[in-house]
Amino acid sequence: MSSCVDIWEDADCLMFLKEGVLPDAVDYEEAKRIRKRASNYCWKEQKLFFKALLVPRSEERVSLVRQMHEDLGHFGEQRTLAEV
Repeated sequence: MSSCVDIWEDADCLMFLKEGVLPDAVDYEEAKRIRKRASNYCWKEQKLFFKALLVPRSEERVSLVRQMHEDLGHFGEQRTLAEV
């Protein structure tokens, strides 16, 4: 699996983060990929964090960005993304 896949869709990496164990059927290269990707993430209290920042599920992101855009007073795409 590519690391370009959304973290919430990377089932093996999520399993590793949640349970601390690799899936049984992964080879050496896949295990290496999972460990490397997981090194930037943390699973705490049923939430996923990237370097201490909460990672919303993909279905929550659009409404989050829309709400931030409206709350900031329509400053534009770059400012909204920076604030998110």
